[in-house]
Amino acid sequence: MDNKLFETVNGEDLEFSPALQKAYVDFINEAFGFNESGEDFKKLLPKLFGETRSTCRTATFAFEKSTGRIAACAGRFPVKLSISWKEFKAFGIGNVCCRKDLREQGLMSAVMREAVEKMIKDGAALSFLGGMRQRYNHFGIETCGTRNSYHVLSKTLKNLTLGAKGVEILPVTGSDIKA
Repeated sequence: MDNKLFETVNGEDLEFSPALQKAYVDFINEAFGFNESGEDFKKLLPKLFGETRSTCRTATFAFEKSTGRIAACAGRFPVKLSISWKEFKAFGIGNVCCRKDLREQGLMSAVMREAVEKMIKDGAALSFLGGMRQRYNHFGIETCGTRNSYHVLSKTLKNLTLGAKGVEILPVTGSDIKA
């Protein structure tokens, strides 16, 4: 990042400590408004953020030079995909965020660019995320391979409607989508 106030760093270039992991989880909880709602990434995703995890090692950070505080981050979560018995290295992208008081300064763009470069260097065949298309499209991330399918058991429907007034289940069509 070409900025005198902030520095981007990949987590594996930092000395790991439980304090760094705690600072990372505290930061994303704050950025996503979990402190107000009572939610917590440790509870929501314990396999990624539980007490013994070190996901900060695969995150990309922007640190404020004057304070050393995290200003923005992008999580890179390595996974192996098996397609037709061949393994591919892939990364899930998540927890892309910026401190509220530092928004509109290009920090999220900086950590995303650095994260994408790092994934390419690490041999990623692909990456995936569940974020908003318009937010990530300019990084070359495009929606693909998406298909939603729901299977509802009649037993579930029977239990759902017991005592429930006004419950109606209808198929969703393209005309239901608001422009």
